[in-house]
Amino acid sequence: MKKGLILTLFMLLCFYGWASRPGHKEESRILEQEEKKVDPLELIEEHTGDSYFWPLVGIPVKPLTLPLPVIVRNPTDKRWDLFLSSHLADGQTYKGYFIATEGDYAGKVMLKRADGTVVRPMDLSFTRNAAALFVAGAILFFLMLSLSLFYKRYPLQMPRRFFGALEMLIEMLVNEVIRPCLGRYAREYTPYLLTLFFFILTINLLGLTVVFPGGVNLSGNVSVCLVLASCTLVLTLLAATRGYWREIFLPDVPIWLNTPIPLM
Repeated sequence: MKKGLILTLFMLLCFYGWASRPGHKEESRILEQEEKKVDPLELIEEHTGDSYFWPLVGIPVKPLTLPLPVIVRNPTDKRWDLFLSSHLADGQTYKGYFIATEGDYAGKVMLKRADGTVVRPMDLSFTRNAAALFVAGAILFFLMLSLSLFYKRYPLQMPRRFFGALEMLIEMLVNEVIRPCLGRYAREYTPYLLTLFFFILTINLLGLTVVFPGGVNLSGNVSVCLVLASCTLVLTLLAATRGYWREIFLPDVPIWLNTPIPLM
């Protein structure tokens, strides 16, 4: 027991001596400073924001990053330039183009002219969000086309496994959601509503994954939400009935709530 106690005291003294050496304190101070520099908001924005690069495993490591095509129009000589974003990685400059790191156009491609002025070119680049839209559309098209081909090939059989679950989900949406809400108009709007539902479901599931082709926050992008909402608004206005417009401009309320000022 005495030997064990002596050995324990010896190990504690050795650990104290190693921990109190100046080099260890200096390393600890540097590590603490580096930890303080980490900005969680910046990391989240880097992951959810748009970019000219697509990390394959959710980590922006150059060998594991897919470069995307950059399509810009040079405002000086009015020409279009097409190249991969790998030419602009790590702060590089290619034909005067570079990715800004600060300012109002941080993260966007900028052009530095011969006289030193910096301008924003017309940018039609195939960014990560644009590429993810095509990937989500291709996945959805492949799944629905495969299910349709199965029914044409085996009209008297029930699909199993994944396609069986997909058919069950479609049937549940049609019978439990669309038909009770739309009634006799359900058949007209079922294709659009199912397309919208499965597209949003696909981009959300892809956004939850961190490996390619996921890792892109499309549903959090205001442009994607704006297009989807605009399509629904246009469809609603085009198919609106007389009762719809009457409820907007002349609702069934006391007349003093509509004239002379339309409060309702």
